[in-house]
Amino acid sequence: AFDAVEKSYFNIIDDALAKKAHLSNYVLPHNESQKVQESLKELEQVSGGATAVVALILNNKLYVANVGTNRVLLCKSSSDGQNQVLQIGRPHCTDNDDELQRLAALGEMQ
Repeated sequence: AFDAVEKSYFNIIDDALAKKAHLSNYVLPHNESQKVQESLKELEQVSGGATAVVALILNNKLYVANVGTNRVLLCKSSSDGQNQVLQIGRPHCTDNDDELQRLAALGEMQ
């Protein structure tokens, strides 16, 4: 599933980047330049990121892997029958001081 999503994403991005490069280099008469600018502005909205959450129960243990800005929540019932929602893990984003420190230790942040 991850491979299929990645291939689809890159096909879309490749097409958008090719169109953007073409439009950026295309010289049009003055009366059509606004149309090109609008198309380029639409292409600026093309952005992406990476995020995934995978959970596996094996031998009665829960394993969770999280990459990206998702919040991973565990929903369970307590011993008294109350529903509980627990956040497990943390989003990988620059709003998180621990994540900034982790990236700095890897040499990713200056």
